[in-house]
Amino acid sequence: MEISHKLETYRQEKEKKKKKKENEKKLEELAKLSKQVVALSTNRRAIGEKGLSSLRSSKRS
Repeated sequence: MEISHKLETYRQEKEKKKKKKENEKKLEELAKLSKQVVALSTNRRAIGEKGLSSLRSSKRS
């Protein structure tokens, strides 16, 4: 009975480590995606500002 308890504990620890690794991978992916989102939104704002300024200058002339 002691052996089966140790085996079960070992399995649980192994499963915890596996889940921890999976979660770390997911967090890394999430960090990459959030950086991409920030970059895209920054570019979008820059393009939007350029677009607005070009529209304003074209209305004046």
